[in-house]
Amino acid sequence: LDVHEISLVEDINHAAHEEAKISSSTQRLGLLGTLLKQPTNKDLPGTPYVIGLTGGIASGKSSVCRRLEGLGAAVIDCDKLGHKAYLPGTQGFRRVLTELGQVNCLDVSS
Repeated sequence: LDVHEISLVEDINHAAHEEAKISSSTQRLGLLGTLLKQPTNKDLPGTPYVIGLTGGIASGKSSVCRRLEGLGAAVIDCDKLGHKAYLPGTQGFRRVLTELGQVNCLDVSS
């Protein structure tokens, strides 16, 4: 087994609080708070500006939502809505049973 070490390319312009390596994550972090495109509602005056916030687990979505709420934004958590859609007794739950059949599951609610 041969071991080859490949050094990371260092970003000579990184700030003290940033990682030194060049990565797309570091580049995205550097763009946080940067307005990439001026929001316009020229087609539908008076409509709200909608932001779709996505990201992996523990990427900061909830923190960003709390910050936006603090600034007066309304937040719709689609994960919560999705989970409510198939709770026992709902139409979504009945449709899942129709499609997949009755299955025995552990009750993790208690």
